Amino acid sequence: MRPRHQFTADERFAPLISSLEERMLRASDLVTPENIRSLWGHRGEQLLRQTALHVAAHAVGLWLRDRENRHLVLAYNTGATGPAACEIRQPITEGIVSLVLHSEQPFLENDVQKNAQHSKLVDLALHQRTEAMIATPFYLQSQCRGVLSCVQIRTETTLVRPNHRFEMVDLEAMQMASTLLGDAVDYQLLRTTIGWV
Repeated sequence: MRPRHQFTADERFAPLISSLEERMLRASDLVTPENIRSLWGHRGEQLLRQTALHVAAHAVGLWLRDRENRHLVLAYNTGATGPAACEIRQPITEGIVSLVLHSEQPFLENDVQKNAQHSKLVDLALHQRTEAMIATPFYLQSQCRGVLSCVQIRTETTLVRPNHRFEMVDLEAMQMASTLLGDAVDYQLLRTTIGWV
């Protein structure tokens, strides 16, 4: 039987913990929709694309608060509209993604068009109709900074897997993706903060 290794905190770092936590929190405040992709690299994009395939979503998108805390900005989108979608800003007081941001509770709905809180802003901008949605909080340094969402959409010719409905297992996959992505960004911020590049 292999011996178990116990990893314990090095006491020499104890006096630095509060300073490091404060610095990490300040660093996470500098994460923006424009720079977050540079922090997660190709592995983050791969994670989001694989998650979209796994849950049979037409697109997975990451919404982040802007610096003024007035809008959620679509910082990344795996869908066919890609960069065009990333121009979209939604008021922080409107829509389901804002509801998830404020409540920090996940959301799953297969007939989202019937939900009065669903904002049609993205659908109008991209000439589509959102049929189903999952949205889950996105954290950096244990603070909710945005929302990771996925959708199934209908255009004039397309509906991805029309017989597929989002299920709890899909919500769990999205929550895992959100956690992994947040951890990856936090790790990169830590490396940068301590100069371990």
